[in-house]
Amino acid sequence: MTKQILKSASLPKFRQLADDLRQQILNGQLPVGEPLPTYANLQAKFGCAQNTLEKALSVLEQEGLIFRKPSSGVYVAPRSKAPAQTGFIGYVDDRWQRSKSQLYYTQLLAGVREAAEQAGKQIVLIHAFNSFKQWDQLEGVLFCAAGHHFGFNSDDFLPYMPQDMPVVNLLFPLQGMPSVLADDASGMRQLVEHLIGLGHQRISYLTQVHFPLMAQHPLLQVRYRSYLKTMEANNIAVQPEWIFSPSILHEPDYVHYGYESMKLWLKNGWEDLQCTALLCQNDLCAMGAINALQEAGFCVPDDVSVAGYDGSEIFCIKSCSLTTAQVPLQQIGSTGLNILAERIKNPQVNQRNVMLPVQLLKGKTTAAVNQKYIVAQAV
Repeated sequence: MTKQILKSASLPKFRQLADDLRQQILNGQLPVGEPLPTYANLQAKFGCAQNTLEKALSVLEQEGLIFRKPSSGVYVAPRSKAPAQTGFIGYVDDRWQRSKSQLYYTQLLAGVREAAEQAGKQIVLIHAFNSFKQWDQLEGVLFCAAGHHFGFNSDDFLPYMPQDMPVVNLLFPLQGMPSVLADDASGMRQLVEHLIGLGHQRISYLTQVHFPLMAQHPLLQVRYRSYLKTMEANNIAVQPEWIFSPSILHEPDYVHYGYESMKLWLKNGWEDLQCTALLCQNDLCAMGAINALQEAGFCVPDDVSVAGYDGSEIFCIKSCSLTTAQVPLQQIGSTGLNILAERIKNPQVNQRNVMLPVQLLKGKTTAAVNQKYIVAQAV
């Protein structure tokens, strides 16, 4: 192999190398979509150390001329076209018809719309990305896939849209794009620690999580793992029968799911578990579970403490004052729109995930464990 000589002595060697590779990319010697030569070949060709080569590749990556595929190599990136100056932002939620009645989703969208108005953008709701045809009219796209409980990844939608479209995902991470997340692990930890602080040791969990766990929706995984981890950190051994996840058709009615699930659990011996607290997948599920418990003669919170999650529905059921973990949904929506606007303005901006805090809201559905249950468990 003939060693190539880097000529300009006035520039650092990694800059010279970056200039040479850039020229080869721009004149087509290194074609779009094709891999660059291996590190070993490039080092031999230019007579440079690996750290020098890595610096040069970092420069080209920041310029958007190359991209990396894990366990595959470094590739020449497609040429980025100037984004269409239409003022339209796509918002993809292909479950919109089933989720539009839930405050969880409407609060998220409210944050998106508020930030879009401030940025001078208009939102285009996309119900099904596989049938939408006007991608070229959009400056960028926000994705909300929170309702997909059985797996979701970027391969589900990226093939339908232009390769260089700026994108941001909301609520859980997707590989290859920036995401705006809620700290759900912290939210669940706060709920469990709140119940433990009230004296509860036997804390049951009503959730839709199924196994294998890795096949489940990321939000369910994070919350379930945090429940287990927090219990373990407090020296409480979770019994498998404390976790209940029945297959009950319900969407979009989570109150129905919580009600029917709790009725089934009561029928199958929930009372025999001697659990004094119940965690529920979300607020609406908790409301349904409370209805079933009260029908069965339990008093909330005197006999059993109940907590929900999300905090989105709490504003319309203040008379209940549910204990929950409040996800900052409007802030997630507005932050996602602002990050997307930043990427539209500067396509080379570094991708980043943003994690927003979740706040514990102490309501009237949790209380100190009833002493009669402590006595019963001790006997």
